[in-house]
Amino acid sequence: MKKSGVFAALVLGLMVVAATYAAWSETITVSGSVATGELDVAFTDYSVSDNDDDTGLTGTATTTVELQDTDDDDDYDTAVITVTQAYPGYHATVDLNVTNVGTIAAKVSGVNVAYDNTNYPGSSSALSVSTSGIAENEIIDTGETKTLRVTIDVTDDAQELDNYAFTVTIDFTQFNEPE
Repeated sequence: MKKSGVFAALVLGLMVVAATYAAWSETITVSGSVATGELDVAFTDYSVSDNDDDTGLTGTATTTVELQDTDDDDDYDTAVITVTQAYPGYHATVDLNVTNVGTIAAKVSGVNVAYDNTNYPGSSSALSVSTSGIAENEIIDTGETKTLRVTIDVTDDAQELDNYAFTVTIDFTQFNEPE
């Protein structure tokens, strides 16, 4: 009888498990998707002024700007400033419109001026280049335009028939609104 009692207990246990398994159940699901935005800042316009007309010698020095799309994304990410026939005391100001053409706010993480003394020795002493208008930690919202002013002064250390070079970089990161 003992064996049949154990067998009955096993059968009863299996019936409980089967009944529990046969109980109704339902599953609900959360499904989602995320589309990210684009961090994209570009030069959209510029203006140039200089002191050459103040010397009375028109046509001596000129400053030009060429906007270039170097990453093939259909906007201008590089502004090439060229000064020709410069002389000590020449002063040029280039105002570059910087527009957030992306879909998220951009934060300025740095504005830097570098002189190319390797390829153009003496650049850091022959030129004085400064920037204003856009500063570190500044936020440029989507569609917003700020003006970066680049001021170029040719110093008394500039040599005749020589070439000098500089680079201005503006670094951006996405801006996350604090909670």
